[in-house]
Amino acid sequence: MTSTRSRRRTAGRLALAAALPAALLAPTAAHAAGYVKVGTPAIWTQPFVLPGAELYTPAVVEGGWSAFAPINDREYWTVSDRGPNGLPVVTSATDPASTVDGAARRTFLAPGFTPTIYRVRIEDSGQLTVLQRIPIKLKAGAVNPAQAYLKAHPDPAKGIVAGPQNQITGLPQIATASQAANSGLPVKDAQTTSSYKIGNAADEVPYAADGLTLLPSDPYGLDTESISVDPRDGSFWIGDEYRPTIAHVAADGTLLGRIVPAGVQVGADTGNPTKFPAADESVVPSFQVLPRAFAFRKQNRGMEGATLSKDGRTLFGLMQSSLETARGTGAGAGDQRTLRLVRFDVTDPGAPKLTGEFVYRLDLAVPDGTITKQSDISNSDIAALDATHLLVDEHDNVTSDPTKGYKKVYEIDLAGASNLAGGSQDGEDTTLESSNAAGVAPVTKTLRLDLTAAGYDHDKPEGIGVFPNGDLAVQDDNDFGFEQAKDPGAAGATTPFKVTASGKTTELWRFTLRPVVTTAPSVSGTAVVGSTLTCAPGAATNGDSSAIQWTRGGRVVAGATSATYALTSADVGRPLVCRVTWTSTSGTTVVDSDTTVPVQAAQNGTNGTNGSNGADGAKGDAGAKGDQGVPGTAGATGATGAKGDTGATGPQGPAGAKGAKGNTGARGPAGRVKVSCKVTSSGRRVTCRVTGSAAKAGTRIRLTRAGRTVATARLSHGRVVLRPRAAVRRGRYVVATGAASRVALHVR
Repeated sequence: MTSTRSRRRTAGRLALAAALPAALLAPTAAHAAGYVKVGTPAIWTQPFVLPGAELYTPAVVEGGWSAFAPINDREYWTVSDRGPNGLPVVTSATDPASTVDGAARRTFLAPGFTPTIYRVRIEDSGQLTVLQRIPIKLKAGAVNPAQAYLKAHPDPAKGIVAGPQNQITGLPQIATASQAANSGLPVKDAQTTSSYKIGNAADEVPYAADGLTLLPSDPYGLDTESISVDPRDGSFWIGDEYRPTIAHVAADGTLLGRIVPAGVQVGADTGNPTKFPAADESVVPSFQVLPRAFAFRKQNRGMEGATLSKDGRTLFGLMQSSLETARGTGAGAGDQRTLRLVRFDVTDPGAPKLTGEFVYRLDLAVPDGTITKQSDISNSDIAALDATHLLVDEHDNVTSDPTKGYKKVYEIDLAGASNLAGGSQDGEDTTLESSNAAGVAPVTKTLRLDLTAAGYDHDKPEGIGVFPNGDLAVQDDNDFGFEQAKDPGAAGATTPFKVTASGKTTELWRFTLRPVVTTAPSVSGTAVVGSTLTCAPGAATNGDSSAIQWTRGGRVVAGATSATYALTSADVGRPLVCRVTWTSTSGTTVVDSDTTVPVQAAQNGTNGTNGSNGADGAKGDAGAKGDQGVPGTAGATGATGAKGDTGATGPQGPAGAKGAKGNTGARGPAGRVKVSCKVTSSGRRVTCRVTGSAAKAGTRIRLTRAGRTVATARLSHGRVVLRPRAAVRRGRYVVATGAASRVALHVR
């Protein structure tokens, strides 16, 4: 039989390459957990240079995307983290006054940088394009004391350049011991174990790029790590590592309020309140509804994950690492695998209420040469699927080698988990972490994707979420694409402050749980009335079940749903297709078999063979010979008459009347033409290539649906771009190439 290429459709996605570029649509190898990588990662290639960061070689640019919140199948929100920061070791060779020789210091290469929300689009080319930047800011008229300090004490040679005075920075909130004591953080007393590091509750001390120049703190600073959008007003909820905090930010970037641990409010340094100031509750109010125990978070391991329910009324937050409590016999972090997940009712965002507190247990770290200890594994982002199910990104923080390390996406279920909210584990004397959550039912975990097995080659998969079509997104954090070496302030460095490019890129990876067809269905048999055709459904990854439906001339044949189809006279002259629908819990994929040749009518039987000749009959007697007749006489030939003279030419008569118009000749056969088209994701642009004898330059091309023209354009060099008045969606269209040909175009 002859055929065309098989056609497939997936629910929620155009089958044409308009939905995503071919490189992003082509499925690659499947993995045991069910997700299949969709093509190659999309990459950001045009970030801006950060203010004050042009002094480095190369200049430090935007990056650090740490979150994901879908808008549609092509666009999403993300947020940067606190800005380009390093952790170089500083020795007494460059800082003789250092009290700890060889201590790592937190450097900020662009301290005036503002954590920024980005709206991003995935282009057909596979590039990521920033459509909108929303810097996080204070309410109108408020001045951020950190930006004011940087403006008053600039030092561009060290990257110290202030940003807009109304915007926040990524600098720490509580940097000094005096601030910690004045902010309600846990203190060291007779009940505090000697091994507890009280500095853990405070933030890191910020330094400029040289590792020597002390920077101010920012009472409104955020280390932004996750993002979710409230569908009711477009505002954002953002997870923050510092306090820990879940911050509420308006759609225009205004910081509206912060959920923080009970008893914690950013206080000033008694000796230097200008450089290390207190927060003003009238500028950004605090909601102290996180349990008090959360004040024991490990430094730089705060509220890494935050997500909203679909209706925007339920907020979840997950800590990056285990708390490390300080008091009583239960002090300590135990096996460092006990993470706390909180749930809030944010029906009124200005009055959040704690409704749940659950335990999430990290997997046990297995040393592999890169992972060496349990604290190398932590959580990043979370994404709510419904009221009790969430996705969790659990990964190592030490390697980008896809053959090593640990990076997984789990689905968790809160049903059956112990709710600790309001109980004895919420105060400072908690034993939850030190006992490894003994006697507590944690959330259940189901592995959905092993990123390491999928070839993921970044060290930080920090943003996860689900596109409307069901695809899983994984956003990497490139840490602004730089590295910083030991003793950055030492003289004679080959690059300013020993800053070099890391080569890390900002990428979005995409995976699907929907069925991905690996073998198309096929039809066998002879397309003749009285014969039977058989459909082999093919194969699909993630296809839990399949269903067959025969179609005739593009229309469903009622009741024809078995693997075999008996041809009847109703099928004569019509092509047949076996359509297979693959189904999984995450969606469906429909794929058609090759199209058969039009069905032929039954043929007459062949003639039988001739019988053998009979025997010859007997020879008869010869007849008598007759008499010969007498010949007749021939008549004489008459003479030829003479030719007469030619007469003279008469005068020309007047012209006769014009004859009636003859009938129009029969229409000649149409020229042969071949048309192939692509449709963009918006459906507003259809690009067609037209070849064949009828493909003449200047030919008017029409795109029609149900007999109505939706777009026209002239053919040029075998190509035409049609711009429909209404977006092209699923359905049957016709591309008419002048009067020469009409070609069906099926958009799926």
